[in-house]
Amino acid sequence: MGNTAGNTAKAQHSAAATHTGLFATVFLALTANSSVADANDTGFAATTHATRREGGKLCVLNHMHGGSGTAGTQSVALIGAIKVYVTTTTDEYGSDWASWSKGGSKRISYTKSGDTWEARVEARPCK
Repeated sequence: MGNTAGNTAKAQHSAAATHTGLFATVFLALTANSSVADANDTGFAATTHATRREGGKLCVLNHMHGGSGTAGTQSVALIGAIKVYVTTTTDEYGSDWASWSKGGSKRISYTKSGDTWEARVEARPCK
């Protein structure tokens, strides 16, 4: 018999490294094409919703934006869901508000049907 505790620790470390790598990949994918020159704010968020300062960010109150994605793995479904969140928030409020990493009250849920995972994300837009 092998070292079960050692194998478990290695598997946990590998899973943690994969999880960290996934979020780094998502972050880079969603920010690669953005720059200060691209930043914009339609003004719609502040004129239609109450906002407040939260930890140095300005956040919409009592209003969530969301997205969903489907794929063969949870991680790829999550990337798709975040891309939808970013796109729809950009379309409505401008890119200043569309950062998933800045979002408030974030929620992520998964469902699986057969071989397909669906990820759903929700957050209050912040800038």
